[in-house]
Amino acid sequence: MDYNKEIDYSSLKTFIDCRRKFFYQYILHLRSESPSIHLIFGSAWHYGLEVVYNIMKEDPKALKLAIDCREISTKAFTNYWKVEGEEHFGHLDTYPKNPGNASNMYNSYWNKFFIMDRSMTVFGVEMPFTLLLKSGVSYIGRMDLVMKEFDKIFVIDHKTSSIISKITASEYEASLQTKGYLTAIQAHVDTLPRIIYRTARCQKGSTETEQFEVFINKAMNERFLQDVNWWSEQVKNEVAAYNAYMLDYHATGKPVDFRSYFPAFHGSYSASCTAFFSLCPYYDICAEANNPLHYAEHAPTGYKFEEWNPADHEAKITKKLKEIT
Repeated sequence: MDYNKEIDYSSLKTFIDCRRKFFYQYILHLRSESPSIHLIFGSAWHYGLEVVYNIMKEDPKALKLAIDCREISTKAFTNYWKVEGEEHFGHLDTYPKNPGNASNMYNSYWNKFFIMDRSMTVFGVEMPFTLLLKSGVSYIGRMDLVMKEFDKIFVIDHKTSSIISKITASEYEASLQTKGYLTAIQAHVDTLPRIIYRTARCQKGSTETEQFEVFINKAMNERFLQDVNWWSEQVKNEVAAYNAYMLDYHATGKPVDFRSYFPAFHGSYSASCTAFFSLCPYYDICAEANNPLHYAEHAPTGYKFEEWNPADHEAKITKKLKEIT
């Protein structure tokens, strides 16, 4: 991704949390060799819902019962797991994030929302949006689900989580993701959509789905546009500083001293180092070297260079899914 031209929610949030983490992940493309069960399970969960909502979009009367939705979602999840997760994690029946528990989660989800969703019209599934900022950068993203009921628009985002706390709703309200959804929809219609987060609890003894509706006013949308424009400028400034440093670096031809000073993408020294009750994936190597270019040519043990391209990844998964269905 050319960050002088576009940026998405995930990379911008990473930059705000920690610029050094952004550098490792999105500039150097340094990633752990061990796949994340959380990411794979979450992607499979989304895919199971996506398949059902696409059926609803094509033919609103095609699905008669909640159990039909559960069976289709579970089958889609299982297929996704076969091509993306089974190689690394098998079935992991002793761990909450496994295909069996996913079926229980879908059962809870569709029993709760099937009747409600049948009364609405599916407007878009995995719907892309683009917001052109004053900085010249496009803020891009996708909305899991957009539904309509009469003149009301609902943007629904699906999450999986092992913990739902008393601040979960506030976390969604404060999210860049929420404000991006609202601003994108408002750019096309003269009304504020209703933003709903459906969070599926993934625990051995609990698979209930909680729904949170987030309310944001127009003033907060205007502030969001100003803020995200400012942040996109900061990203461009850091990229420019990095490019200038690299010109000098190549001109000297000297090897990188991992103790040397790196004048771009500074670390944050904040809660981002230990977010979500775990260490940042770059915690150890970040502490080891002042200059992250020490790892630019040779990935440290346990890491690999892999540029994340959502479109390429989606195409690869789609091809594999077609081969087994």
